[in-house]
Amino acid sequence: MGRLAAEVILAETGGDMRRFASAQHLASWIGVCPGQNESAGVNKSGRAPRQ
Repeated sequence: MGRLAAEVILAETGGDMRRFASAQHLASWIGVCPGQNESAGVNKSGRAPRQ
């Protein structure tokens, strides 16, 4: 992670990480983790969104 990305994350979260139960919750909120998309047993794209 670069300095700019870290600055943006701190600006958006305010530095108080207590609202996130875990690092995984923070990553999901930021949008860097792929999703689990399954419908009727068929896996769909689980790619992370483009930034």
